[in-house]
Amino acid sequence: MKKLVVLKLDGQLGEGVRVSLEIGEDGLRPSVELSDNQLRLPPIPTLPEIYQRWCRSYRSLDGHRIKPKKEQISNVRFKSLKDECEQLADTIKQNFLNWLQADSFRLIKEQCLIHLSPNDEVRFIIRTTDNQLRKLPWHLWDLFEYYPHAEIGFSCNTAQRFTRKYRPHVRILIILGNSDGINVADDEKLLKQYCKNAELVVLVEPSPSELNEYLWDEKGWDILFFSGHSQTEETKGRIFLNRNDSLTMEDLREGLKRQLGRVYS
Repeated sequence: MKKLVVLKLDGQLGEGVRVSLEIGEDGLRPSVELSDNQLRLPPIPTLPEIYQRWCRSYRSLDGHRIKPKKEQISNVRFKSLKDECEQLADTIKQNFLNWLQADSFRLIKEQCLIHLSPNDEVRFIIRTTDNQLRKLPWHLWDLFEYYPHAEIGFSCNTAQRFTRKYRPHVRILIILGNSDGINVADDEKLLKQYCKNAELVVLVEPSPSELNEYLWDEKGWDILFFSGHSQTEETKGRIFLNRNDSLTMEDLREGLKRQLGRVYS
């Protein structure tokens, strides 16, 4: 059965987050609605600072991702930076998972376990306007261990409800971008291994015009997957299609909006 779960988060990490929940069949009105002032996640003011430290640590690795000449890099230094980054990632994970164990949030998980079946195809939408809440690793929540067919998405608080159009086979557009110093072939291999029933189209280091041509395909796409070099510029993301061309998320906005309209109505 296809189910829709909407978890609304209202607040900030440093102040505490009010929580509400809706569960129902996808495309219909929710059959379960929880909204109570006692439902909340407590303040966790240390997590944003840890997250920022992880961001700085992760970005410090940028200069080492494309392999320079051996004399230009210290393997010891790179390992030290990598270890620091992984340790901070583990700290974020543990803090986040402990946060979700709060007594005032426990009812959310309990209601999901009561009203959802492991065989259900679950669209789990996290609705929030807070960017820090969006950046947390929600896929690590142990709730999803019970639902192998669940997918997580994000929405703002004023989003319009759509009815999803289901097709026989998921269409995935795979973009293998600038791969200097990194192995993107493994990503392609894993996708083909685990998505055997999907329709896959692979673009290798495409030009912007070639990507645009495929992105606006009339059949539409369910998933857009990118593997390659990317970076964050202040709050904006940029992907590198090849050694010469790159695009920001803003550049992709219109094409993605068009494809979204083909999947939902």
